[in-house]
Amino acid sequence: INIDATKKLRKGELFYGAEYVYNKVGSTGSETNINTNVTTPAVSRYPDGSTWSTTGIYGSYKVNILPVFTLTGGLRYSYNTLNASFDTSFIKFPYQEAKIKDGAFTGNLGLVYRPHETWQINGNISTGYRMPNVDDIGKLFESSPGNITVPNPNLKPEYAWNFEVGIVKNIQQKLRVELNGFHTILTDAIVKRPTTFNGQDSIIFDGVNSRVEALQNVAKATVWGFQASAEYYFIKNLSIQTHANWIKGKETDEN
Repeated sequence: INIDATKKLRKGELFYGAEYVYNKVGSTGSETNINTNVTTPAVSRYPDGSTWSTTGIYGSYKVNILPVFTLTGGLRYSYNTLNASFDTSFIKFPYQEAKIKDGAFTGNLGLVYRPHETWQINGNISTGYRMPNVDDIGKLFESSPGNITVPNPNLKPEYAWNFEVGIVKNIQQKLRVELNGFHTILTDAIVKRPTTFNGQDSIIFDGVNSRVEALQNVAKATVWGFQASAEYYFIKNLSIQTHANWIKGKETDEN
């Protein structure tokens, strides 16, 4: 459910609204013997009946400070819940449930500078927040032969700081060229790591000795890169586009 509204003010424009999302997961497993054609229950990929929800309210404001400067700013609060129960009928999980209730503020501040009608320079700073979902916390599957991904009910939300700068150039109303650079700093970033399950670093899964892995929070990760694009208009409603990206990342484990 989304509710969005816009209000024009004397010096700018206000955008505000609210959002509610609710997900319920149904997941079952079965195995069929191809020789006897007999089907029997088996472990499911996700905890059956798990729920995940998010509630958010937000507001943003856009104002032209000067004819050549536009300032935007926004703030959002999100509250999230997750509930999952693990079935121990097929696998003896060392935990029975996962519960998360967490909320956070995020925001952004951006500035656009237009020194000339054919030039535009953009800058933006924002924060991000992502709570683990049922797939992150409760997934049980064979990621590759000899590797098994197990649930991690202790997974925490990850947070981000984003920095962006960009330049746009329009040439004779025919060619538009855009260059952007960005840098993102993640804390408690969620990545896959080797772990133990009931004190063992490997278990027998579907008859195969498999190394145990799980999504986990690491101390810090950074991602940076550049984006370039160009669009050429042959006529008003006919154009050709090209895009190029360069991205690099680095993570620092707390251990």
